[in-house]
Amino acid sequence: MNDNALKIILNELEPVFTAQKLVRQQGDDVVYTNSTHAVKIWYNEEKKLFMLDLAVLNGEESVDFVNKSMYLFDEGHNDKDAKSVGSDFADTLNIAFGVVHTRKASVDLPSKAAPGATPGEDAFCNRFLTLYPQYKDKYKADVERYGDFLYERFFSETAAVKLNELMTSGDKKAIIKMLQMLDEFYVDGNFDVQSTITYTIIGGAFRNDSALFEKACEFMTDNAPHLLIPSKNMMEHVIAKENKKK
Repeated sequence: MNDNALKIILNELEPVFTAQKLVRQQGDDVVYTNSTHAVKIWYNEEKKLFMLDLAVLNGEESVDFVNKSMYLFDEGHNDKDAKSVGSDFADTLNIAFGVVHTRKASVDLPSKAAPGATPGEDAFCNRFLTLYPQYKDKYKADVERYGDFLYERFFSETAAVKLNELMTSGDKKAIIKMLQMLDEFYVDGNFDVQSTITYTIIGGAFRNDSALFEKACEFMTDNAPHLLIPSKNMMEHVIAKENKKK
């Protein structure tokens, strides 16, 4: 775990801890408690995620923590990103404790699919925002502005742009991470998710750059094999025709 990042996160959370009278407990784990709740901040080394867990104290010795928020933080992130993690966790705790300071905090982030359910746009967006938490504020602002989650608009302005940026930068690790996520949801997601991935994200990212799309296909061969053929079909039979009409 990045100890400096943790220090920054805890500093951002200090006003919440003070307001809720949460006190740091002894031990290796980062746990804060008051008379009714326990808050745990920890780092998932395998998934490279900072985790925020919350538990309701009921007088029993065992404490059942429930995850309330998670934030991607790997070696590519910096102190500014750590501050964003702390801010996000603070918003989450304020909501949990019934304290809403801003309109931004009043919009819930999308949730995961229920166990056994086919992932839809909300579940797909949940994973996207976990990998790219810098877009959480935009998600909240869009929902407030339009009154609903307009997923095609959102992903065209975020995921498509991000994929194009990654391919242009040539950051292999980051490119593979995103393509593997898209491939996973293309396989597991419903029709809306599949359409969003091929048309809105792939089509949006490479609509005007066939050479960059060919480079993306090279990455897909090994890292997103289920997405390769559908993406080529979308670019050749749909996007190409739309471009000709312009």
